[in-house]
Amino acid sequence: MAHNTQTWLSFKGMVLATLVASISLLHYWTAEGLMYHHIVLRELYFLPIVLGGIWFGLKGSMGVSLAITSLYLPFTLMKWQGLSPMDTDRLTETGLFNIIALILGILRDREWRKEEEKLEAILAMAATVAHSLNSPLQVLKGNTQLLLEDTRDDKQISSELQENLEQIKSMEEVVRRMAGIDKIKLTDYDSDHRILDLDREERERGGR
Repeated sequence: MAHNTQTWLSFKGMVLATLVASISLLHYWTAEGLMYHHIVLRELYFLPIVLGGIWFGLKGSMGVSLAITSLYLPFTLMKWQGLSPMDTDRLTETGLFNIIALILGILRDREWRKEEEKLEAILAMAATVAHSLNSPLQVLKGNTQLLLEDTRDDKQISSELQENLEQIKSMEEVVRRMAGIDKIKLTDYDSDHRILDLDREERERGGR
């Protein structure tokens, strides 16, 4: 699981690097007189900035924007015309790359922090419920086992108590899984609700 995540992150990083490098190369290779082509290419720089922010937060968006700045600024200086309107436009756009990257990254990191706080609250609640249920279940299980010993001669009652004991054991297993949750995995319960996927948590734990 961790290997797949790392591979996916590496792939995203390669996508960002490829986009930045490709757009920059097209800038340098496109004839100077094709002004509108350069404008379109410059605007395309916002794509890797946005993707970097969405995928990696502030570090991603700022890392991409600074890489773009380091690649686009030499192009601006090569085409310098004594602070002409075109020069001003290029410098302004370079500043916008970094400003938008900063804002986007901050917002994305803030969103992630809120999600982490919610997940921590859910984990704490699950642990609290598991702890609260554990003791009553142990008492119920013990009493049922004692009754089962006392009623072995009555097959009907013994069968019903044995069935109750199996249900109690099933509840114990659920409580055990709840107490051991370290990641939140949700599954569809019906068209309007989602619940914790305890089976998936157990599968992932067994696969480690």
